[in-house]
Order: sequence, then C-alpha cells, then structure tokens
Amino acid sequence: MADDISQAKPARLTLPEHIERLVDPGSYAPAAPAAGATEPAGGEALIDGRPVTVGYSGHALERALARRQPYVGLSSGTGGLARGGPRNLGVLDPIWGMSGGPMLLEMCRRDRIVPVVSAVVRHSFGDSSFFTGLSDFVIQLRGTSMALTGPRVLAIGTSERVTMEELGGVDVHRHNGQADVIAETLDEVYTAIRRILSFLPSCAGAPLPVRDPGAPAGPVSAGQPMRTLIDDLCDPGSFFELKRDFAPSLITGLARLDGYPVGLVASEPARDDGAWSGDACLKATRLVSHCDAFGLPVLFLVDSPGPREDHPAAVSRAMMLAQAVQLAEVPKCWVVTGQARGTGLLITGSARVATDLVLAWPGARVGYHDDPAPPADLRSAADPGPAADLGPWAPDGVVAPAGTRRVLAAHLRAVLGPAPVSRPGKVLRSWPAGF
Repeated sequence: MADDISQAKPARLTLPEHIERLVDPGSYAPAAPAAGATEPAGGEALIDGRPVTVGYSGHALERALARRQPYVGLSSGTGGLARGGPRNLGVLDPIWGMSGGPMLLEMCRRDRIVPVVSAVVRHSFGDSSFFTGLSDFVIQLRGTSMALTGPRVLAIGTSERVTMEELGGVDVHRHNGQADVIAETLDEVYTAIRRILSFLPSCAGAPLPVRDPGAPAGPVSAGQPMRTLIDDLCDPGSFFELKRDFAPSLITGLARLDGYPVGLVASEPARDDGAWSGDACLKATRLVSHCDAFGLPVLFLVDSPGPREDHPAAVSRAMMLAQAVQLAEVPKCWVVTGQARGTGLLITGSARVATDLVLAWPGARVGYHDDPAPPADLRSAADPGPAADLGPWAPDGVVAPAGTRRVLAAHLRAVLGPAPVSRPGKVLRSWPAGF
C-alpha cells in the first residue's frame, strides 16, 4: 500500500496509531498511564508473533527490561525541558528530562540485555535524541531531524541559523553513521523494524530465530560485485544492509546462512579498494559488538589491503576492531575472497586472532605487501583442501567460490546445533552502543 506521508513534513500520528500500523493486528495492550499523565507512553504487543514492548523514546524501557523482550522506541520530542507544558527553564525534568533521569540511566547501564530499536518518526531533540544515540539500531524517516537541540535554541545561543535538514536530517545521519536505515515512508520504517527484530533473539541468552533457509539464490563465483556475492551466498532475500552510506568501503548488515541469523562484514573493493578507513573500523566494531551481545555468529568476507596511513585514525581504530574481534565469544568465520594484506592481517582472521574458521578462495593473497606470491596450490585449488604453508596467517583450507556456502553452513551447524541458544558474550555487551 502506498504511503501518503509527505517527505517534507511527516504525519503527526499518535503513539497508538504508530503502534497499530507496526504490530500484529489487535495485539497492542497499552500500559496504565504514568502518574500525572493522561495517556500511556507505551505497552506490550506482538510483532510476527513475538512479544515486544513499544513506547515513545525510552518511556517504557523498564517494562521491556523486566520482561526480557525487545524494545521499540518511537523517537519524537522537543526535549525534556519542553515536555509536559510550560515550565521554568531553570528547572530540569526530574523524571525524563536532561538531568539524566531513569531513561538515560537505564539505557547507559542496560548491557544490551534486550535489543533496542529506535525509529525517528518526527523531529527528535534533547532526551529523545539521547535515547536514540544509545539505541542498538536506528531508523530515520526522511523529513525528520535529530539533534541535541533545535534550530531556534541554536539561533538564540550561537546566532547561527540552520534548517532542520542541515541540522540533523537524513542526509546528515546517513553519512555520519548515526542512522542504520533511511526510510522514505512510514511503512518503510515499520518494515525495517520488523526486519531487524527478525534476526535477533528476544533477549540475550534466548534462542536464536532460525528459519527454513530455502533454495540458494544462485552459485557464488569469483569476480562478482560484492553485494551480488552476498545475495548469492546468503539465504534468498535475507541480507539487510546497515549504514550503507557510512564508510562505503565496508558493507555491514544482518543476514541468514542456512537459516541461521548472522552478522555480515564485507570489504567493498569497488570503493577505495576495500581499504579499512577509521570509519570503516568503527562501523565493523559496532556490528561485532551487537552480534556478540545477542549471540549472532559473524561472517567476514575479506578483500582489502588493510588500514591505510592516509586515513585519519585508521590504525588506532583498527586496533579497537582487532580487540573487539578477539573479545567476541560468538563464532567468527572468515573468507578471503581477494587479498588480506599488511596490517589488515591484525583485523582479518587470517592472522588467527580469535577466529573459528578461515577459508581462502583460489588466488587469494594473504600476507604482507612485500611477501612473495602465494604458492601454486593456493592459486589454483578448486576444492576444499589443506592450506598452503603461509605461517601464522595460513587459512584452514582453500575452497572454490561455488563451495563456500556449503562449507560455512556445515561449520555453523556443527558449532551451533539445530536449535541454538544465543549465548551472549560477557565483555562486548557492555561496550558503548555507539562509537
């Protein structure tokens, strides 16, 4: 159904109207209004048959934490100082305002016990934007603005005048990494929420949502564009890309492989040769942390020269990513489709940094830039076999592109079993939700 929402000014729907369009029909059960409020700020519902808590920003977050079920926050608000009618600007809201009330406190110390998805469906400033910045996944509707404060307050404080779009519109947050998904309509917002939750357990330690894998989309072959390779390697139609326009030399997202939900990190050699920029390392670190918190295996597709010195902060952020990879306790699988070179060996599994399985395609180049060409058996092997003697960064085996899905799926089945529980890690779940 086409959405008639204007891109310039998104519709001002009520919270119940948003929820009824998002959740399973007739499943919403609103909570009792908080003290002093006339309407509930959220409640419980079902999405694809699974219980969730839904509310404005983080106003019902404690209910989701108590019930250990996902929380969906519909971010909309002018900030704590403006909520609830006129008030003295010198007094901070003791409950939800910028004084750091329960919402901010719970978000900072929640340790990703439950997934938190934030959807910016209207202009979002102040405490609403704080909640969004601390969320696991962020969806922003075109026509909305998200910032610490609005243009009017900015003009009073600095005499600088900017538009809503210039301050915090989608073209700002799609490039700075704040928004995981940009939605053109409200229907796309609701679809993105449902897609993200479909990959995640209800809470840390709950069963992973395994599905029927279906027939593969097509055979994987060398020379494919990376996104085509991903679509053919993963279950049909399952790849859901995150942060597409942020650090485009790296592709990240959620997908399914043989029915198992996985996080996917892939080099994009068509952009800057697939080099690991500082932003690309932040992008990968965020996904690895989320996957480890909720027990999703991580699949890396590597065709990169590694970090480059001309990229600001690339090496220091690469070390942060290397630490995240080493600390992550979920299964980690690597496929070197082209090259894994230089200092990139420290953040690609070929360096044996806490990896479970490392595969290389025929012709892959693994080593430092001044290493000689790889042995002939690595260049020409067509079937899975013993790895060439490449020292500490040797892969576990050489696999033909067409056999990659079969080998990875067999590994996941052996490691996770037919009915896997998420088994979250202990360290990365407390790392910052945003970097």
